[in-house]
Amino acid sequence: MTAGTALAQTGTPAASNNLGQQNAVSNQQSHSQLGVAAPNAELSHAAHNATNGQQQRNTVDQASTTQGVSLGYGSDTSATAVGIAQILDAGQAKPADKDSAEAKPRP
Repeated sequence: MTAGTALAQTGTPAASNNLGQQNAVSNQQSHSQLGVAAPNAELSHAAHNATNGQQQRNTVDQASTTQGVSLGYGSDTSATAVGIAQILDAGQAKPADKDSAEAKPRP
């Protein structure tokens, strides 16, 4: 057995060299994963912000639609005004003609 073979069997220099290579590969993978993860996180935040903004806009749109419909149903139209005037006129007795009342003699 040679000195190099003995060291390889004990694992001291060869194992440290192997660990160094694994660390280098691991570091490269983590850095490349970070390079991919950063844009993914940014896109995730952008999608979240867009969804939140859409929900806020939907709330405002629904409130303004409700207010507009309420205003449309709540305001009177000219047809409603004419109909109410006719109902009110039909319910009141017509006053007596002053000229005809004065012209008739009292018994």
